[in-house]
Amino acid sequence: MLDEFEALRAQKAELEKKEIELTKAIRTLMGKQVERISRLGIVPAVSAAPDRVGRIVITGNAGKDEKKILDAVKLTPGQSLAHPALEDARTRLTKAGYRKATVEVRPGETGYVDLEVKIGEE
Repeated sequence: MLDEFEALRAQKAELEKKEIELTKAIRTLMGKQVERISRLGIVPAVSAAPDRVGRIVITGNAGKDEKKILDAVKLTPGQSLAHPALEDARTRLTKAGYRKATVEVRPGETGYVDLEVKIGEE
């Protein structure tokens, strides 16, 4: 069982690495497309809608507290991300006992941002 678990962890790490590479490649291609469109004089439609939460990734010393952490963050995938939401989430995590917690925005899929919740050592 431990060998299977280690193999799954290695697969997960490979997939996460590949996801980062693909996201970077897509962003590069999107940048090139925007540049081409601007050279042609075509103005793309700009959305004034706020970002929406994509994935919520918990890293660091979370242990088995994932549900407790998500409850403290109070953000869910698909939810609109308002300005003070990240600081409010960090404050709630601190009050829940996670003193070295941070909540950061990472690029996600188009129109979405991923949240990385880092739980530091106590």
